[in-house]
Amino acid sequence: MFLDLYVKTILSSKDRPPKAATEAFKPLFLEIGHEDFKNTVMPSCIKMLKRNPEIVLQSIGYLLKTVRLDLSKYCMEFMPVVLHQARHSDEERRINALSIIETLSEKSSDPDALPSMVNAIKAILGGITYIVSIFEKILLTYHVRLC
Repeated sequence: MFLDLYVKTILSSKDRPPKAATEAFKPLFLEIGHEDFKNTVMPSCIKMLKRNPEIVLQSIGYLLKTVRLDLSKYCMEFMPVVLHQARHSDEERRINALSIIETLSEKSSDPDALPSMVNAIKAILGGITYIVSIFEKILLTYHVRLC
């Protein structure tokens, strides 16, 4: 019930939801399981990132930072959609997109997901070596923490 409320009021909003409204769902985010995330939240996130990314980027970033899930399974679902926002001319969109990618890399425990993320970054961002080097540093830092 609360999950549907989150999807309707935050993810499907026609205007950018206030930060306080997104933060009000923190208890829900802390208790969400993989099944609910995979079947309800993630499809709505991907759909809205394609449709109105400027409205939901910040809210999705907060969601991903707050959930207590291993996001390895979901990285490659989010990466193509979010990476396009990392190339956007609007600085706020780029910052929010990079924050989401950083969160995905930090909350991924599967070492096989990290090379896939780097390859996706290189494929989509291509010649933007500055951003690619930032991602490589993030992923290297994450890899060192695992060892």
